[in-house]
Amino acid sequence: MTQDDKRPLSDDRTIPTRSAGRERLFLETPVDPIPPDAKPSPWFLESYFRAEADVNRELALRFPSMPVMSTIHFRTVGEKLKSHLATISTQDGAASMITEIDPPSKAVCFTYVLNSMLAYRFTLDKLNDKDRVQWLQEMRTERGETAFLWDQARWDHDYLIGVSFKHYTNLFAFSPLHVEAGVRLTSDVSHKLLNWLEGFWKVDLQNDSTPSALPW
Repeated sequence: MTQDDKRPLSDDRTIPTRSAGRERLFLETPVDPIPPDAKPSPWFLESYFRAEADVNRELALRFPSMPVMSTIHFRTVGEKLKSHLATISTQDGAASMITEIDPPSKAVCFTYVLNSMLAYRFTLDKLNDKDRVQWLQEMRTERGETAFLWDQARWDHDYLIGVSFKHYTNLFAFSPLHVEAGVRLTSDVSHKLLNWLEGFWKVDLQNDSTPSALPW
């Protein structure tokens, strides 16, 4: 067991910042000009782009007591127009996150539910295949890398930020309507969710020339 493995899950202050290689890649890569009518980026993202902040550390401070999701169940709704759902929840069922996929369009919705009373729904229906695959790959590294799941409009549409470690994964959702949500998945639940998503998102990228919406 390494020293990192001994760190308590609740101690987000020990989370490392981005690797030097990724910082250098950002600093050396030109950034596309921002359209004059585009919304300004959230300040914590702007700090990340400038290699001045650790997004996961900042978000963990905003959500210091995220519910830990340790159970996951899959089901299918409908016959001709099928919708596939993965319901992830805490042991006591007080909080949950419902992930819903429309297979033909590959659109995905993440609904964060609290006490079966209040729910926030984040819809990602304009992703391209490269962004989906890139996000899955980064989420599987389990090295604390910040993985963005967003389309070309980035923060102008709903988007997710995932940060995976060996024993847990933080999954944050954002909406331009000033709504944010965060949960923590156990390692087992995270693996099952990513494998489930990959089953619907499998593509051959060799002939895909669509540009990716990576942060840089």
